[in-house]
Amino acid sequence: MHPQAGEITRPPAIPYGLAGESVYEDETGSLWVLADSPVVGLVKYDPKAERTATYALLPAVAASTAYGGSLNGNLIADGQNGLWVPSGLGLSYFDRRTEKFTYRLEHDETDPESLDSNAIMSVYQDTGGVLWVGTENAGLNILNFRQQQFGYYGHRPGDPHSLSPGRVKAIYQEPNGALWIGFFPRALDRLDPNTGQITHYIPKPGNENALSEGTNVDGLYKDAAGYLWVGGGGSGLDRLDERTGRFKHYRHKANDPHSLISDNVLGIYGDRKGQMWVAQQYGISRIDPATDGFANFQLDPENPASLANWVTVMYQDRFGTFWLGTFGGALVRFDDETKGLVTYPPDSRDPSKLNGGGLTSIHEDRTGTLWAGAFDGLYRFNRQDGSFKRYSESQGLPSSTIRCIREDGVGRLWLSTQKGVSRFDPHKETFRNYDVSDGLQSNEFSDGCYQCRDGEMFFGGSNGFNAFFPENVRDDPFVPPVMVTSFKIFNKAVPIGAQSALKKAIPYVDSLTLSYRDNIFSFEFAALSYANSQKNRYRYKLEGLEPGWNEVGSKQRLATYTNLDPHKYVFRVQGSNGDGVWNEEGVSLPIVITPPWWETNWFRITCAVVLLGLLWAAYQYRVRHLHHEFEMTLEARVSERTRIARDLHDTLLQSFHGLLLRFQTAFLLLPERPIEAKEKLGSAIEQAAGAITEGRDAVQGLRTSTVESNDLALATSTLGQELENDSAIIDMQRFA
Repeated sequence: MHPQAGEITRPPAIPYGLAGESVYEDETGSLWVLADSPVVGLVKYDPKAERTATYALLPAVAASTAYGGSLNGNLIADGQNGLWVPSGLGLSYFDRRTEKFTYRLEHDETDPESLDSNAIMSVYQDTGGVLWVGTENAGLNILNFRQQQFGYYGHRPGDPHSLSPGRVKAIYQEPNGALWIGFFPRALDRLDPNTGQITHYIPKPGNENALSEGTNVDGLYKDAAGYLWVGGGGSGLDRLDERTGRFKHYRHKANDPHSLISDNVLGIYGDRKGQMWVAQQYGISRIDPATDGFANFQLDPENPASLANWVTVMYQDRFGTFWLGTFGGALVRFDDETKGLVTYPPDSRDPSKLNGGGLTSIHEDRTGTLWAGAFDGLYRFNRQDGSFKRYSESQGLPSSTIRCIREDGVGRLWLSTQKGVSRFDPHKETFRNYDVSDGLQSNEFSDGCYQCRDGEMFFGGSNGFNAFFPENVRDDPFVPPVMVTSFKIFNKAVPIGAQSALKKAIPYVDSLTLSYRDNIFSFEFAALSYANSQKNRYRYKLEGLEPGWNEVGSKQRLATYTNLDPHKYVFRVQGSNGDGVWNEEGVSLPIVITPPWWETNWFRITCAVVLLGLLWAAYQYRVRHLHHEFEMTLEARVSERTRIARDLHDTLLQSFHGLLLRFQTAFLLLPERPIEAKEKLGSAIEQAAGAITEGRDAVQGLRTSTVESNDLALATSTLGQELENDSAIIDMQRFA
């Protein structure tokens, strides 16, 4: 197509009759067409070389509609040089490097994990790598290819080419890759991984050449002669000769000391010398190939029925020392040469010892550290002081029941438990847990496990077994986007509108403004990772209210807040994918809660202004009142001073004037009539005393402030005091 010229041309290399549903351009510029004709499959057009190539899904198919499916299918690139090709035959994968269809995903009636339908309508691959497949009649299928990190083998009802039904209890691999699997109920399978062919061995009552009857298969081992040994509960030992397909049976015989100690075989172990050991209910036995008999050992021969003799697991370390684990919870060091035993018994009261759970697995890691798995946890054994360190659910294990221990190429321990598989880092002392959602056969595992020389591990459980290479089990690096998906007030969804708190959908809101009346609100949120969404985790908090994060699982994607004070807050939420990779940026939503009118700033300012006005009015009233009191007081003082002046004038001054006349009379009479003059003088003195008293009374009538500030009153009082003193002197002279 030439938009400027308005022309459409067909390149010469494009075949006539090409009908396609979808076109994909790769990084080299080549075009890939999902074609219906001339082939049902892919047509590649290289514009540089002007060359086309066709790749048919099936040579005989003329059109995809003959098999159902969509006429509007789309090609999806997987990002790894491959294309997903939908059709009515299922979902096919095309490898662009080899230019071949390598496999096809189809519906399988015997496999519930297969596609629900072969008629593919549409395909979409999200940013996390999950493939969404829409079918014509069976709805939507979600394909998480990360679950394929754990290969799975199990029983499919109605399919004789699948594993036997039951719980996998024992696994053993031959050097040629053939797998032997033991089950409960008792059965034995041989799986050829190259061809996928499975051979079943089951007990046949009355047939001595068949697998013997019993409850289960607990131990498998192939000796140097090529015989497969099978041990289990109630069945003793069976030896299979694959060349003839016949089993030979070994049982406990009460009168034969060289027979097995018990018919309850709990495990089979081959040591570094090629000798085969049998762990049993009442001890251990070593087979003697020369006599076809057994040398037996009991840990507590004085109490043959004791749980101390129930050996559940055997292990030989790098020094050749045997370590035995018992159902009674003890770890025993056994020297095959001297037959010496050193027992480390359990003591639940001492945290540095075993707690008492039966031992299920023993392993020595690359550093020489001895590990023991038990029904009550994982134990690290210190050979120097004989102490144990215990790890349980409180340290991060999904279950304290350890079934099996294996070590990968970098020193990490892989543990099968009653609740999935756990990867333990001994240096960091951290656990990474996997469950059925990660592709495991189930969450419940058994003691059956095995590790090949190439590092591949096999763990058995109640629904088959998983096979995986530890180095290929990687965490999903996808950082999921996090969104707030719902906002509710009083548990009701908030509508979008001009008069609503939400002006647009909550994922696109930059901030929220709420009334104080909206005092109960909640947020729902999601991490957009669908690979294993039930294991997504979340952290949220409301800044301004909560100091730390609240961490929750995928079933608690709700945060509710009530009765918040009017304030500014920030709601933050972070999310992780199913493998614990966090989006630490997350989402931040500012929230403003407006106060009621009586708590607003304008109301506070109004109240402050009114209060200041009232205070100013009260101040002015007080000033006026004081001014009035001052004027009244001043007027009273002036009146009082006037009265005093008048009184002094009318009384005191008149008295002093009378005294003066009396003194003049006495002065005139003194030369001629001294006696009369003396009487006059005495009368004058008495009159002076009376005047002084009268003056003192007048002065005392003044107010204190008036006395202190009135000079006239002070002068008068002083004069009166002097006259009184003079009167006293005259009296003394008179009596002298």
